[in-house]
Order: sequence, then C-alpha cells, then structure tokens
Amino acid sequence: MKPILLLIILMLNTFSLIAEPNEDFIFSASQNNLEGMQEALAKGADINAVDELDCNALMFASMFGYVDIVKFLLANNVKPLTQDISGNTALLYAAQNGFTEIVELLILAGANVNHKDDYDRNALHFAANYGYLDMVKLLVEKGIEIDVKNKNDNTPIDLASMNMEDEIVKFLKTIIDSRKFQ
Repeated sequence: MKPILLLIILMLNTFSLIAEPNEDFIFSASQNNLEGMQEALAKGADINAVDELDCNALMFASMFGYVDIVKFLLANNVKPLTQDISGNTALLYAAQNGFTEIVELLILAGANVNHKDDYDRNALHFAANYGYLDMVKLLVEKGIEIDVKNKNDNTPIDLASMNMEDEIVKFLKTIIDSRKFQ
C-alpha cells in the first residue's frame, strides 16, 4: 500500500477513536442507536449539543422518524426549540418527512407549532405540500396558522392545490370558511 494512503487511513481511524462525546452522541442519534447515545452521555456528551450546521440529536431523530430516540431525548430535557442554520427545528423536520407521532410528541414537549424557517414555511406548509392529511389535521387542531405565506407568497392551501392534494385543500377550505362565520 502506498505510504500516503496508509497515512490517511491511519489518520481517519485515529480520528474516529478520539471523536468527541458530542459528535458520538449526535451520530448515534442519527443512526437510531440509543446505546451509543447513552455511552456518549456517560463520557460527558451534552444532550443539547449541535453539529457544524447547528443540528442536534433531536433534529436527526425527528428527521428519520426514530420515535424511541425522540421520546428518550424529550424525557431527558433536550431543548425542542433549537434551530439549525436555516431556521429548521425538530418539528419542521418531522413535518417534512410525515412523522405525525413525532410532531405530536414535540408539540406536547413545548415545540412552537407556528415556528417558521428562514423561508417563512411552517409545519403546515410541509404537511400540505407533501400530502400528509393526518398531520394537517393534527396541526390545525393544535392551532397552527393556516393563512401564513412563505417567501414565495404561497400559503399551505396554495401548495396543496399545486400538488393536487384535493383532500387537504377541501379540509383547509372548510376550516377557513368556518372561521369566516365565527
């Protein structure tokens, strides 16, 4: 093997052996590895640690739908309001990927249902856009703003309409119409 290649392999292996507990913790969360997370915590990891993009373990678990990891983190006082460099939160990541149970857990833990990312999208924009009717219903039940516009001047109902999510359009129109008569 060429000496430079051997040196690179040795450096990579050495780096993985001396990885920081926070890095191990976040990586373990992204891999649905509760045991690895617990080991990293025992080595001094911060449950609220963030990576270079300001993502924390809760965001990764929410993004990938790891319900047990989310429950573990919330039970151990992780901050559900942390934002990454684009203004995304764990709630927005769960909404983008259709994980209704995780969205509900996050809201119960104090996540802001009306939080908007840097493009002014709230969780309802994502749920309506991707056709997650059950999540749309949950978010409306939890008091999310329905008429909010993103930076492209689209409301959630606009996105649902563009994507031919007819059931979501019908549901949101019913909510909007009922509010007009209150």
